[in-house]
Amino acid sequence: MFKDIIWEQTRVSLEENVFRDYKRVKALSPATLFWNTYNSNVNAPNHFRDEGIADLDIEYPLKKKITCKDCLKNGTFKTHDSEEVCISGCLECAHKKGWFWGTYTEKETMHKINCNGSIDGTELSDLDHMYRYSDFEESHLSRDRILELGQEIYDDVFYGELDYINHEKVVVHFNRKLIPERIIRKYILPVWNYIVHIYRLDE
Repeated sequence: MFKDIIWEQTRVSLEENVFRDYKRVKALSPATLFWNTYNSNVNAPNHFRDEGIADLDIEYPLKKKITCKDCLKNGTFKTHDSEEVCISGCLECAHKKGWFWGTYTEKETMHKINCNGSIDGTELSDLDHMYRYSDFEESHLSRDRILELGQEIYDDVFYGELDYINHEKVVVHFNRKLIPERIIRKYILPVWNYIVHIYRLDE
C-alpha cells in the first residue's frame, strides 16, 4: 500500500516539523549515557565536577552474580567500586525488567535507569531498535524506514482493519519484538500518526 506512494506528493518535509529531531535518535543509548555522565563526573577534577551527579549512590548487578548466559555474552560491563558490574543486560533480561537496568538514589529517592539492552557488549541506541529488523543501514531515521514501519503496522497489526488509531495494538506488536515501550511511544507512534493523517487512513 504505502510503497507505491510518492513522498513528494505529501508536501511535508520529514526533516521539518514532526520529524526535525529524528536525525539525533542515534545518540541515545540511555544506560550507557547515564554511566558515562556519572563516571566522567566522578573522575573529573573538583572544579569541573558536578557534585549532584558524582555523589549519586548507584547500584548495578555484579558480573560474578549474573547467571544469564546471554547477559554474560552480550551485556555491557564496566568497573565500579573495584567490581565488574553490568550496566546493560541482554535484550530478553532488559525486557523482563521493563527496560530498566540498575538504580541510583538521589535525595533518599531511588530511581531506575533506562536501558535499551545490549548485543555483543554494546547497548543498542534508539535508532538501532528502529532498524533492528530491517535491511536498511542509515545514520538517521530515513523516509524509507518510516514507510517500512508504516507498512509493517498496516500489514501485521491491523490486517486491513479500520481501527488505525488503536495505539495499544502498535505497542504490543513492537514490544513482542523486544523494542522498549519508551521508543515505541516516542518514535514509532508519531510515525504512525503521521502516516494515518497524511494518507487519511482514518477516514
